[in-house]
Amino acid sequence: MGMGAAPLPRQGRVGRLRPRRPIRPRRPSPGDMPVNPGGPSHRAYAGENLLRPISSHLRKERPRPPPTSVNIGIPGGGGNMTAHAGHKPLGFDPTIPNEARVYDYYMGGKDNFAADRRVARLALKIAPELPLMCREGRRFLERVVRHLAAAGIRQFIDVGCGLPAQGNVHEIARAVAPGSRVVYVDNDPMVVQHAQALLTGDDSCTAVIEADMRDPRALLKHPRLTELIDLDQPVAILILFTLVVIPDDAAARAIVREFREAVAPGSYLAIAHSVSDLCPETTAKLAALFQDDGMVSGGPRRDQLRTKAEVEQLFDGLSLIEPGVVYIVDWRPGTPKAEGDGGGVWSVGGLGRVAARTPEADPAGPSAPGPAA
Repeated sequence: MGMGAAPLPRQGRVGRLRPRRPIRPRRPSPGDMPVNPGGPSHRAYAGENLLRPISSHLRKERPRPPPTSVNIGIPGGGGNMTAHAGHKPLGFDPTIPNEARVYDYYMGGKDNFAADRRVARLALKIAPELPLMCREGRRFLERVVRHLAAAGIRQFIDVGCGLPAQGNVHEIARAVAPGSRVVYVDNDPMVVQHAQALLTGDDSCTAVIEADMRDPRALLKHPRLTELIDLDQPVAILILFTLVVIPDDAAARAIVREFREAVAPGSYLAIAHSVSDLCPETTAKLAALFQDDGMVSGGPRRDQLRTKAEVEQLFDGLSLIEPGVVYIVDWRPGTPKAEGDGGGVWSVGGLGRVAARTPEADPAGPSAPGPAA
């Protein structure tokens, strides 16, 4: 300090500037965490690019558009509990039950949350057979894919794929025909990101895309799908337990018709759908549960599932493969069922072939009589 210079004032406690501590986001509560603390959904909370990071959950959510229906066809586990017409899902929210995660719970998986487990247990009080139906739905998928691969199909599109499980389409198909190409489709971004992390990897013959089955033409034009699937060649389109989210019968038939018209002759469409014929009281209660429990609010309401006859109408314009549209436990079971096997399974399914331009033999077997118009 130079001579004659005034001394600098002493800084006391009051004059010191302290840096403000950053505000840390609240960590999710234990009820929000998945069952498996080491599973992929848990790793998302650590910042991995499977689901949105924690900070995104702290943003104020925009109002959700009114849903049009609820999917109570849990046996396939695909799609969402709610279907918003013309809108994509707003993203991952562990507080809202999701059908793919409820299905995961019924299949003994660990990628589900407290909200999913709560509604799953409530549904079990109404229909204790739901886990059995999920297992039978998976067996139906396996038989259909194996049958198609043996018939020469090498391209598969799984519409409304849901969360990955044991025995995925590409695994079943390649056990029969190595090199089969498979595209999984779902409109739930959480399902898509999870499936991309677990299914694709270095596999150049498998893809997972986010698209909506309510716009088949846009779905089939997705760049990743067109990289793998040649629509000028026969392809199998699997629509298993997803059309339940379409409450309007004419709209559901239009979706199937657009897929049928967009693919090459010799292609196949497989459809499975839970129905109300066997236990209308049970299916009506489940519809009420899933719509009244807060997962769905507003919008038109469907109080009952379609009947088997109404599902048969979805196959109009297709040549049904034997045994036609039957309860899924009866579709080419391979071995005779033991007494009591499949009891309480109220889902039907079938496989239809797109007619060829010129008459030719059907490699997948004889056709069943077509459904009544």
